[in-house]
Amino acid sequence: MHVIQDLLNLINKGEDLLVPFAKIHPHIKELMIECESITSGKKDVTNCNLRQIEYILCYLHDHLNIGKWDEVAEYYRQAYTSASYMKTLIVLQLNSSFNIDKNIEVVKTALQVIDKGFLLGLPLVSNLTLLTDCARILTKYVSENSVSSSKFNQTEELSSFPHKKQKVEHKVPVSGRPIDGVVCPSIEMFRKEYFTPEKPLVIREGMTTWPAMTKWLDINYLLNIGGDRTVPIEIGSSYSSDDFSQRLMTFRDFIKNYYNAEDGKEIGYLAQHDLLTQIPTLIEDIKVPDYCCLKRIQESDDYNDIDDVEPEINAWIGPKGTVSSLHFDPKDNLLCQVYGAKQIIMFAPSDTKYLYVYDDMPMLSNTSQVDPTNPDLSSFAEFKNATLYTCILQAGEMVYIPPKWWHHIIALEKSFSVNFWWQ
Repeated sequence: MHVIQDLLNLINKGEDLLVPFAKIHPHIKELMIECESITSGKKDVTNCNLRQIEYILCYLHDHLNIGKWDEVAEYYRQAYTSASYMKTLIVLQLNSSFNIDKNIEVVKTALQVIDKGFLLGLPLVSNLTLLTDCARILTKYVSENSVSSSKFNQTEELSSFPHKKQKVEHKVPVSGRPIDGVVCPSIEMFRKEYFTPEKPLVIREGMTTWPAMTKWLDINYLLNIGGDRTVPIEIGSSYSSDDFSQRLMTFRDFIKNYYNAEDGKEIGYLAQHDLLTQIPTLIEDIKVPDYCCLKRIQESDDYNDIDDVEPEINAWIGPKGTVSSLHFDPKDNLLCQVYGAKQIIMFAPSDTKYLYVYDDMPMLSNTSQVDPTNPDLSSFAEFKNATLYTCILQAGEMVYIPPKWWHHIIALEKSFSVNFWWQ
């Protein structure tokens, strides 16, 4: 398959693949050196190489799951990236065939390896976009050699996808003080009246130039560019519930089994995922709001020392009923609704004392035990003293959530949101 040579051509510096292994057990490094030699054509690929690279990935996976995720050494995650790339080459070389249908399945398997590397790894120093570029090549091969493989042929499934652009009126499930709403405020107005005083705001008509507002309504568009990609899906009523778990599956399986499922027995949510980096075509369909360029500068700060950091961008896709438990984030946040509607509930940081944080659970230290849509006042009596702010976020609207403002979000219908975190 020509894709093998295309993947080999992506490497800027071959030694970059081995750099992360300098601090890893010598035996693992030796195995990786032996596997890496195939990139230079020094040896033919064998099943032994496949067993070696799978052993390396298992070893690295074990180390990625020891302790807290944010404390994992970067070189372990970069090594996982290198090993994922190597396994992809080995899988392709061992299983390439003159049979196009067989090759497509092999490429899909290789794509799953790349996606797991993307999810668990980190970019290499001299090959920053290695896995993303691999995925682009593999996805293109599948697309060019498949016959309508990504399309839903079942009319019911296609018709259940939201393809109408009109605004849907929803009854507000929870009453409270309304969050301010302004039609596309100027940067200066936003800075002065909302950003600096850290006050929430619904921004209307701020997404009219996004191609996503029309393109993402087409399920086949999304499936054609990302149907075979592996994504993490949250399973359960919310991330703080007892039934919460995560599963890896293809985007197509998520759409079919959770997004479009009619029985609603189990809720699946593609939440807080860097989908637009994983599938770069999607990033072309949005525009980073100008409001994200604003920064808070203290009097003691030298403006020239303030880094111009790009915002973190996450995708949120799910059926009606997905919930983000009441929590806060440390960064400025713009949640942008591409389609569907969500109820937003907020509380000011000053009300934290009324919100019953999970003090005994470090992983939920930014999360409240209270369900603001149905509070148990017998257990959380002080909650009645908190001031609730709310709005219905409609398609084409953004909501600004200031740092440390508590927010609870529930989807009132199928929806696709993109959020921007910046600091």
